[in-house]
Amino acid sequence: MNLQEMISKLSPQMLANGLKQISDKLTPEQLKQAEAAIKSMSSKEMSGQLKNLDAEQLKQQLQNNPNMAKQLAQNPELMAKLNSIINKK
Repeated sequence: MNLQEMISKLSPQMLANGLKQISDKLTPEQLKQAEAAIKSMSSKEMSGQLKNLDAEQLKQQLQNNPNMAKQLAQNPELMAKLNSIINKK
């Protein structure tokens, strides 16, 4: 099972908790890369909501809006990019 499949099966609360744990372990550079990837690969509607947020605000938005996080998790290209950022420790 890959990361996208695992995320798609999570409840919104579990997804929000997982996002918080992952983001707390990223370096500042990885966090900026993840922020850029999320903003560039989100839908047009989501992109408008996310474009002016910094990394911390973006994390809060996704934690407070698990349905948005779940929609992003269903983007295989985004998940592949985030996977590569997380694995570059």
